[in-house]
Amino acid sequence: MSKIILTNDDKKRIREEEKYRAEVRLGLEENPEEKPSEEKQKKKGKGCLLVIILFVGLAFLFSFSSSPSKEKNIEPSPSPSPNTRENFKASVSFTGTQFIVTNLDNLDCQNAKMEINGELFKGGFTYEGYILEAGETYKIGALQFAKSDGTRFNPFQLKPNNFFIICRGNNVLDGAAGSWEFN
Repeated sequence: MSKIILTNDDKKRIREEEKYRAEVRLGLEENPEEKPSEEKQKKKGKGCLLVIILFVGLAFLFSFSSSPSKEKNIEPSPSPSPNTRENFKASVSFTGTQFIVTNLDNLDCQNAKMEINGELFKGGFTYEGYILEAGETYKIGALQFAKSDGTRFNPFQLKPNNFFIICRGNNVLDGAAGSWEFN
């Protein structure tokens, strides 16, 4: 650790500064008539606020305006728009404690969202982020499915009425879905 060596002049200056700070904190300045009045402070505050608002307004204006020459040079970049499908080919069955899901499609269902007992305006029990590879069969425990509040699907208390899968990946199956009813 290195020491800071102060000269007597430095020490004296520091003491004077600390004394001045203490006086200012207590409001005991030497010349109280030199204090700016509250009206002057309010005017300065209003002026600063006006300058800030003006600056923000100009920045906002310039950020949304562009020169016509720039618009002519900008060409929209082509975005890939794959031929997407609406239907996901799969089979789903329920054993009493597990859902057996088989991807019958020739493509992977990426970032799949599966839902049990979902309704039109009320979400059901979901399980998300699964990759259902083409041609593969998956056993998914019923307790893996949960509502947004954390409630788990208990197959001993509830009966699955419907099952829904939507694929959300970056291939042709993006947005493809399938639904199954249980009796």
